[in-house]
Amino acid sequence: CMVVCDIQGVHDMYTDPQIHTLDGKGYGQGNMGKGGIEKWIQSHVCNDICRYLGLRQIEGGPGT
Repeated sequence: CMVVCDIQGVHDMYTDPQIHTLDGKGYGQGNMGKGGIEKWIQSHVCNDICRYLGLRQIEGGPGT
């Protein structure tokens, strides 16, 4: 399991993603492991991109 978050960029050129994995290994020093995934779930508010991708709202996130 992994979460790709903090994606930045301009138009359709995306850069500087942050990746959190359950074991916290790989993908650089910003990989905060399970704690990073849990923090992201608690703070994420779905937006137009989530809806465009057809993603469902996360249990335990804001508004659930």
